[in-house]
Amino acid sequence: MYQEDYLFAKIGICADRHSWFGSPLPCEPEADEFVPVLTENGVSAAEMQGSEGRSRREDTSDLNPLGRFRQRRQMRKQQREFRRCRQEYMQKLQEYEEQRQELADSIQHLKDEVFSEVEQAGGMGDVRCVYEDSLRFLTEDAGEAAACWRQAWDIPEFGDYKKIRWIRPLLEEVHHSHFILLGAAEGIPEILERFARQMKSLKWYINEEDMSETVQDWVDDFYEEYGLAADLRELAGENALKRLKLKSEAPVCVMDFTKETKLFAGNLAEGSVWLDFCSMDEKAMRMTKQAPGIYYVSLKKHWSAKNKLKPVFPTGCTVSRFRLQACGTYVAPGTDSDAAP
Repeated sequence: MYQEDYLFAKIGICADRHSWFGSPLPCEPEADEFVPVLTENGVSAAEMQGSEGRSRREDTSDLNPLGRFRQRRQMRKQQREFRRCRQEYMQKLQEYEEQRQELADSIQHLKDEVFSEVEQAGGMGDVRCVYEDSLRFLTEDAGEAAACWRQAWDIPEFGDYKKIRWIRPLLEEVHHSHFILLGAAEGIPEILERFARQMKSLKWYINEEDMSETVQDWVDDFYEEYGLAADLRELAGENALKRLKLKSEAPVCVMDFTKETKLFAGNLAEGSVWLDFCSMDEKAMRMTKQAPGIYYVSLKKHWSAKNKLKPVFPTGCTVSRFRLQACGTYVAPGTDSDAAP
């Protein structure tokens, strides 16, 4: 999908922490489950802890021939059991390695297909990847899928949310005349000047480390230019944003440039707009539960709303362990030169 000056692709991946395209992920077998530990006498360490094992640790020089024969027979029995368990473990380990390689190959196949689709669509510039919440485990959690994904999918994650280039699409959602600004960013002066003529009030909450003479001078210039006195409030302390309880009688537009996920918005008037310029997944979920009357917008949500499609597997399509057969891997039209999955 062409979006202004970049190409945006959506990739449907049917996976979770425990499966990949409908198949369980492989689990590496643990040797202890299959192979008993043998002592010098050929007896497992577990048996040596029992009463029978204690007798074997005693001096056996006085055993009669029948006793020594029974001991050797028991040793051979334990050794046979050891070899059987060892063989079972090696077989499980080989199956695990084969399944893991098949999983890695399927991820590489997906990457190759995505790049092929993007190239045909005229993309292939500076490619970046954006993960939806359900696929975040591929970058954070341990596990076979995450390990194979990181090895094959070497596309950097998109992180330029606060640049003015990516802020502009969200500004179309601004319809109110009262504004609350949280945090600091390079493009703030340009944003505020764009809406200066419709502003009736502006509260700006900024951390003490971001407060500077430049910020104060700009606020003074803003007043002289547009006649609006911004209410500039400096926040001190590491948890100042967490303690902040925003409140409004009329609907407001909140421009949030912070990465604080525990902001309280429950006292804002219904119909307010919250623009999250950092696109924090956790913040989005919290906002939905805490303040359902507030319209939350982020770049991730903006992208996700663009003709979102889900994989539709045709009737008769079969699934191997880790690769789709007959219908191939689903790729929605379009990944991007600045954004991706």
